[in-house]
Amino acid sequence: MKKPELEQTDYAALLGDVKERVRAAQYAALKAVNRELVGLYWDIGKAIVERQAGASWGKAVVENLSKDLRAEFPGIQGFSTQNLWYMRQFYETYKDNEKLQPMVGEIGWAHNILIFSKCKDDLEREFYLRMTRKYGWTKNVLALRIDNRDYEKTLLSQTNFDRAVPEELRNEAKLAVRDEYLFDVRCANDAVSLIQVRTNPEGGSWVNQLT
Repeated sequence: MKKPELEQTDYAALLGDVKERVRAAQYAALKAVNRELVGLYWDIGKAIVERQAGASWGKAVVENLSKDLRAEFPGIQGFSTQNLWYMRQFYETYKDNEKLQPMVGEIGWAHNILIFSKCKDDLEREFYLRMTRKYGWTKNVLALRIDNRDYEKTLLSQTNFDRAVPEELRNEAKLAVRDEYLFDVRCANDAVSLIQVRTNPEGGSWVNQLT
């Protein structure tokens, strides 16, 4: 017996809703697993740093730890010697930065490795952490963006310091732009404050903050 057209339409809507709910649950589960994994790697990195600081342990401890962990957990990947060194570097990079610590759990481990190993300072790291989280960049896209120097190009596209700002003020002005343009998130629509260099009618120049 053929189902009435209305019932078929209702069923299609039901099926669509359930599919979306399943996908949302899968995504939420993956995010939770990722946070736990990154948290585990943070704890391992911290343990290595603290043990090496408090005892006369050299590089051999990392190799031994890798060997023993892989023997104990043969089905779990991620305990190679190289990855343990990455965990150590990961903790060292962010241990004193409470602002960035919550962000690292929101992106994948491979993304984190690219950011903390290739970026020169915390401002650049925050830029790529935010962009990866916001746009869902894959590892390959993130690597391309870093190699393409998107961070530096973003700053250059928003400023004109070399021509408009006196040399003695350039460093302070650039720091202000990085703080305000990239990282001062305001309002519900995630608006970002911009700092723009303007030339005044008398021929001088100043940095004027816009919102």
